[in-house]
Amino acid sequence: DFWWYVRIGHDTLASGAIPEVDTLSSTRAGSPVVYHSWLSSIILWLSYKTGGISLVVLLRGLLVGTAYTLLWLFARRMGAGARLASILSLVAALSGSNNWAVRPQLFTYALFLLILWVLWDWHEGKKNPLWFLPILSLLWVNIHGSFVLVFLLGAVSLIFVRGDRRA
Repeated sequence: DFWWYVRIGHDTLASGAIPEVDTLSSTRAGSPVVYHSWLSSIILWLSYKTGGISLVVLLRGLLVGTAYTLLWLFARRMGAGARLASILSLVAALSGSNNWAVRPQLFTYALFLLILWVLWDWHEGKKNPLWFLPILSLLWVNIHGSFVLVFLLGAVSLIFVRGDRRA
């Protein structure tokens, strides 16, 4: 469904508004629809328009590489040695590789890890790490429907983390 997202990005920029009616399916055409992934669709359209499929594939590589680099860095930060962090990141990459299609969820892998990073900083008592959460959340809400994970991570952190709950 890559082309679906590219078209939604094109239509969003062409009309100046997020489409509210389904125009892309034959079974639900004309029905109200909510495109929660509108921002990722715009990014995919602009990437395709600028550099064709080659730039889109490069973007995918950068997104996947960034996510697993952040995972490696997070594992190192948690005390894993370089070899163990590499093995864990490789196993995670191999198990997740079947989900590297160019779709909006590619943008969320790094966001998930960045939110974990912020919450861990809060756990360790670092000064003001939580101000990043609204920014990352606003970005995630407009990129993919899995933004509910932000609330799940926040709830788990409130229960199990030693950070200043007043912050």
